[in-house]
Amino acid sequence: MTIELSILIVSYNTKDLTLQTIDSVVRALKTDHALRKATEIIVIDNNSTDGSKTALAQLANTSDIPIVVLQQQENLGFAAANNEGIKRARGNHYLLLNSDTIVEEGALTHLWQVAHNTQYATYGILAAELRNTDGSLQPQGGDLPSLCSLINQQLFLDDIPFFGKRLPSIQHTGRRAGKKEEGEVAVMGWVGGTAMLIKKQVVQECGVLDGAIFMYAEDIEYCLRAQKAGWKVGIVTNARIVHVQSASSSKTHALVGEAKHLVYIWNKHVPRWQLPFVKSIIFAGALLRIILFSLQNKTEKVSAYKKIAKNVYTWKF
Repeated sequence: MTIELSILIVSYNTKDLTLQTIDSVVRALKTDHALRKATEIIVIDNNSTDGSKTALAQLANTSDIPIVVLQQQENLGFAAANNEGIKRARGNHYLLLNSDTIVEEGALTHLWQVAHNTQYATYGILAAELRNTDGSLQPQGGDLPSLCSLINQQLFLDDIPFFGKRLPSIQHTGRRAGKKEEGEVAVMGWVGGTAMLIKKQVVQECGVLDGAIFMYAEDIEYCLRAQKAGWKVGIVTNARIVHVQSASSSKTHALVGEAKHLVYIWNKHVPRWQLPFVKSIIFAGALLRIILFSLQNKTEKVSAYKKIAKNVYTWKF
C-alpha cells in the first residue's frame, strides 16, 4: 500500500504525552480503513532522558500502523527535528503534530478529505481546529506580519469590542468577526504548527522549515514563505484536535521565543527599515503586559515580558 500521509511527532521528555498522542491517532483512524493503510507515523525523539526511547521502540514493534522512531543525539528543536522527519517521510502530505495533542474521531479524515478536494487545491497548508481540554476553542494563527498587524496585537487594539476583531492581527485571540471562510476552510495568514498539514509540493517549492528557529514562530515563517509562493493557508473547521497547551514547554520560553523570532522573521522577509519600529512596538507591548499581569499577579508572564523588554533591542540575526 502506498503511503500518502506521514504524521510527524517531535518528542522531548514527553513520554506519556507522546504515547497518548500516538494512541489518539490510531483510534482516530479506526473507522477510516483506507487512510489507516496509507498512513505512517514518524516520531523524532530529541534525545529524551525520560524513558521515551524504550517506550517508543516497544510501541513501534507492536503497532499495526507503521511507526518509525528517529533518535537524535541532541535536542534539535522543533523545526530542525521536523525537517529530519520530512527527509524520512514517504507520504505526499506531512502532518506536523505536537506531542501534547489528542486527535478527535474524524479529525484526520476531515483534514484528508479537504486536502484532496479540488475546491481547495490552492491550499498548501491546512491546520486542524484546536480545542482546549474542556472543549472550548483554542485560538491559533493570525494575519501575516506587517506593522499594522503587529501594532494591533501588541497594543491590544484587536481586543477593542466589536471593532477590534475586524483589525488585522498577528495573533488571533478568538473567532474573528471579519474572518473569511470558504466552505469548510477558514482563510488565514498563518496557522499553528501544532497540527499542520503540509503538501509535499509546498516543501518541494519552498523548502523545509527554517532550522535556525529552534522553537516558536517557525510556523509563521513557513506560512509566509508558502504564501509568497502562491499557496493559501487555512483551518479545517470540522477537524478538531485537543491541544494540552504548553504541556511540552514553559510559558516563559514560548512568549520570549515568539517575540524574538518575530524580529528574526522581519529581518529575513520584511523590509529591514521597519526593524527599529518593530522592536519599539514589541517593547511597548511588553511594558503594557508587565503592568497588566502585575495587577493580575501572573508572575510567570511578568517575568517573560520583562525579559522581552530588556533584550528586544539587543536581538540581532
